[in-house]
Amino acid sequence: MLDLHKRWIEKLAAMVDLDWQARCRATWKRIYDFAPVDELPYLNSIPPRGPDEQWPDYPYNDGFNDREKMLMQQLGGVFDAVRARDYRPLNIRANYGTIILPSILGGPWQLTDNSMPWSHELPGGRDAIRALIGRGPADPMHDLGGRCFETAAYYRDVLKGFPPLDRAIDIYHPDLQGPYDVAHLLMGPDIFMAGYDEPELVDRLVEVVTETYRRFMLAWGDRVGFADAADGLTTHWSFYVRGKIVLRNDTTILLKPEHYDRFVLPYDQRLLSEFGGAIHFCGRADQVFESMMSAGGLTAIHSSQPDLNDNQRFFRVARERKLVVLQWPPRMLPAGVTTGVMLGSKPK
Repeated sequence: MLDLHKRWIEKLAAMVDLDWQARCRATWKRIYDFAPVDELPYLNSIPPRGPDEQWPDYPYNDGFNDREKMLMQQLGGVFDAVRARDYRPLNIRANYGTIILPSILGGPWQLTDNSMPWSHELPGGRDAIRALIGRGPADPMHDLGGRCFETAAYYRDVLKGFPPLDRAIDIYHPDLQGPYDVAHLLMGPDIFMAGYDEPELVDRLVEVVTETYRRFMLAWGDRVGFADAADGLTTHWSFYVRGKIVLRNDTTILLKPEHYDRFVLPYDQRLLSEFGGAIHFCGRADQVFESMMSAGGLTAIHSSQPDLNDNQRFFRVARERKLVVLQWPPRMLPAGVTTGVMLGSKPK
């Protein structure tokens, strides 16, 4: 490892406050227990970096094929989180983007100039999808899957040399999207028409994706582990989750309710029943978010754009189902709410 990197990681290790992290985690536990707290967890704005705080960052593509640079990219976020001193956890991931599970299943992908990589649909249309289904669930170590595990092992080995970072920083599971979202990446926009004229094909594709997803998560638990203690909390992005998984349902918000209930909910349910966790979505999901929040094993819900939704109904349904609402705008918070919510910013 470069001496420059060692010096900055040592500086980060000296900045970490384990007592503050324990206090934050205790607050999060109460949030998931729906027990009142004196202060709802929130995010602060990241303060600008001063002259002596110029963490060695690298463009995304520099880290894609260089684990040391990817680690520094990820630790730069931890450095900012420590400086923000709010309720977010300190965590990192193998950051290979949305292409991970499609690559495991044989989907083509490419790096862009310097943003997250792109996934492409399988060439060959529905015949290619039938061939994928015929092969059955894929080995989680195939293509970028194996790289995720190798990168996580590298992170762990490095952090062991810089206590207390080995205890303070969680390695959370990579971006596997959600089963239907991955099916969409593999099949392309034809998946929407196939929902009408060949729904059994869509079912079978999502089935294979779901089982591959499940096998990846089981392998992740065995080889990397989940940072859950007796409180059952793991971390993801800027929040804690009760459970082990965060499903992304960005594509699924385009579906009619009956298609969501057929092609999404049963498969999400399988994963949530086994692993427990949260669902994230971007955009407007008014027509499906009640179904989304009906899944057993779901403990939290994250809408990145609540303004685009019927936010009052969204919040009410989440409260009725005892789901923690993540990164909710303080201006939308009903009066008297003292638990079950993480705020997207510090209340004024």
